[in-house]
Amino acid sequence: MKNPAGNPGALRSGVAQLLRYGLASIGPIGAAGCQFLLSLILLKTLNTKDFGAFSFQLIASQLSLGIWSALFCAPLPIILARVSEADGRIAEQSMFTTNLLFSGAAAFVFFALGLAVSDDLVSSALFGAYSALGLMRWFARAYAYARGTPLRTVTSDIIYAVTLLAAIAVIFIEGSSSLPVAFGALLFSTAIGLLPFGKDYFLDQFVRLKAGGLLYYRQVWKEHSRWSLAGVVTTEATANSHAYLVTALLGATAFAPIAASAIIVKPISVAMNALTEFERAKMARQLSAGDLGTVTYSMGMFRLAMMLVWLGVALAVAALFATTPSLVFPESYDLNFIMAASAIWVAIAGVRVFRGPESTFLQASGAFRPLAMASVISSGFSLLTVLVLLVWQGALWSLLGILLGECVFAFCTWVQSRKILGIQKSGGAAAAGLGAARQPVG
Repeated sequence: MKNPAGNPGALRSGVAQLLRYGLASIGPIGAAGCQFLLSLILLKTLNTKDFGAFSFQLIASQLSLGIWSALFCAPLPIILARVSEADGRIAEQSMFTTNLLFSGAAAFVFFALGLAVSDDLVSSALFGAYSALGLMRWFARAYAYARGTPLRTVTSDIIYAVTLLAAIAVIFIEGSSSLPVAFGALLFSTAIGLLPFGKDYFLDQFVRLKAGGLLYYRQVWKEHSRWSLAGVVTTEATANSHAYLVTALLGATAFAPIAASAIIVKPISVAMNALTEFERAKMARQLSAGDLGTVTYSMGMFRLAMMLVWLGVALAVAALFATTPSLVFPESYDLNFIMAASAIWVAIAGVRVFRGPESTFLQASGAFRPLAMASVISSGFSLLTVLVLLVWQGALWSLLGILLGECVFAFCTWVQSRKILGIQKSGGAAAAGLGAARQPVG
């Protein structure tokens, strides 16, 4: 197929693509804005230990979303694109069943984690419930994309954001906040955000369960999820090893200023996560149809959209520090520390944005093993460098280890994606997608 960029209607196609990105991003960016406001309120009202604990718990919750993407969300569009309608229904029921079992187990894990870092029974229970329900909504979003009903996901994201904004307004008017109040607001917003997926979703998730769903999932695990999960874990080591090492070695109080500086780039990561979900499902369908020209064009448009988001956030950060940094950061935090850390975070976000399309392409093509190997290599750089810099120079400069790891990850991902695209274009893969990715690994 001829590359769409060479067609007379390429400009109109590109504008339409950006509009679709905008629609898919409305809810997630709104949610990011609301979480940003919530974090700002907590930054102003909580003591440093509680704010550090809250931030660390959110990072762990975000990791669980990545794990769910590996276990369920990433394989789902590939599975549904390759099976008949009848087999697809069996696959759906099995995935829903496994998702429910794993989400229930996750609730207990996060409850224990909350107790470990905050010593607050109520907030830990609310955090566990919020995290489990958040995993269910994450799977529901991916399912809607895979089934070609993205408006359900967009509506869910918008309702979640509006509900959370209303809860934040109540917290602000009351003039007080605490960990239980914060996690209670997140839990309630997540529950309301499930409603747009409709009656059939609730029946599939809680009623139409398939006995032996775990047995079916074994094949999904062998072909896709185990390598995808390895990629998530090592990607987390690349991206957030500082959070775990600083909190483990120095405590939640020492992690608080690092977490405070990271707030300002949160919209970038949330927007990229949202567009990745949208693009992964679309690329899987394009690869299944052998439409390589559209795939490469979509990757370019994806990168352009995310670079615009990154640029906007970078300019906003610069304007904030040039004018009124006290609007965001309390005087109890070292402003020089915050400014230096923020600059490093913006650089890290830029590297992540640059590699986003390649990572998404590898997931959509089922190439989880090459993606996992790229993150394994980069995580080694991150872990070692972060640990050395943390011991040698302290928490701030440990962030340079994250930047180094992200650069290595971006390079390895680019090499792998170019290699697979070359195989596809030379006819070495089946027209319906990456042939090697369809074979069981190991």
